[in-house]
Amino acid sequence: MLQQSFSHKLVGNVINSRWQKAAGQVSIPQAVQIAYEQFQQTHAEWVGNLFDESFLTTEAAPLFARNSLPSATQLAIAWCNQFGTGMSAKKAADIERILPVAKSFLTMVRQAINP
Repeated sequence: MLQQSFSHKLVGNVINSRWQKAAGQVSIPQAVQIAYEQFQQTHAEWVGNLFDESFLTTEAAPLFARNSLPSATQLAIAWCNQFGTGMSAKKAADIERILPVAKSFLTMVRQAINP
């Protein structure tokens, strides 16, 4: 379901050919799906804190729609933006708190792209 959501939200009904890698490698949307399946098991508490499928297919989707992966900081900011907290000390603290999680998720995505 996540792959379908990513395929639909990121590139419509056709995966952009720029994302297609050599044989044996996966596209960014596929890698995000694979990473999320692993992430759910290893970071269940963050899935419960809305680093979940909905976040990845809405707030984070534009970041993955580019021809490269976002930075961990960009992903952390997108996660915070879903709460509409504006620029505040709390938001800065939330970004720092989620940053290691975003790094971990992006590592999983990279591993899925280049197993």
